[in-house]
Amino acid sequence: MYLRDLAFGADPEIVERYQKGFVATFARHSHCMVELFLSHLYRRISTPDTAKVCIVGTDQLNRPPKESEVQVMINVLAFPWPFDFMRYERADNREKKELMVQGIHDGLMWIGKIREWDVGPIDEALRACRNEDYRFEGFWTKKTWTSPNKKHRIKVYFVFDLDEVKLFAVLFDRKNNKLGKTLIATHFPVQDAIRALVGEGKWKSAKKFELKSNSTYWKHKWTVDLGDLV
Repeated sequence: MYLRDLAFGADPEIVERYQKGFVATFARHSHCMVELFLSHLYRRISTPDTAKVCIVGTDQLNRPPKESEVQVMINVLAFPWPFDFMRYERADNREKKELMVQGIHDGLMWIGKIREWDVGPIDEALRACRNEDYRFEGFWTKKTWTSPNKKHRIKVYFVFDLDEVKLFAVLFDRKNNKLGKTLIATHFPVQDAIRALVGEGKWKSAKKFELKSNSTYWKHKWTVDLGDLV
């Protein structure tokens, strides 16, 4: 078994101190950094019985929790973790990302050492996130869609940020030269958003491309006009 899923949220009890939807907003913000961190851990941490770790940020701790505070469920571990929500609330978007990634790293290192996992990949994931300046974006898959006249092909590029996920159609010619990109859609952040949003694509004509979502919850279909690029 491999560690394949993470969650990083805020303790609901902080709602009395941080109002106006802060806890829900924090949960939404956390998706992009959770996905970024996970992208660097794919099939790298082998565990005997844990597929998911849930880290619950709290301002009621100033040290790691006791081992007795770890909730052990079927293939899941959950535990509280100290987090500076006051600093987070004042931070700009880049620092928000940095704080979340550090919290994810520190929580995973703590539980990983207790459970005797190989924690080397966790440090490597932190370095990778820093090297990428906490940006989660790129081509989701190697899949491309070739135009009916065989002159062009499209790849889908994503930008996963704190408040939104953007999908772009990037157009290439036969020689793999990039001709430009067009916004396909903007969506609010959700867990595993790119996998849910990027489904089947299809050229509707020589200039129009259609992308369908891959989610059973969000049934979307978008069409973009590439006339300015073709």
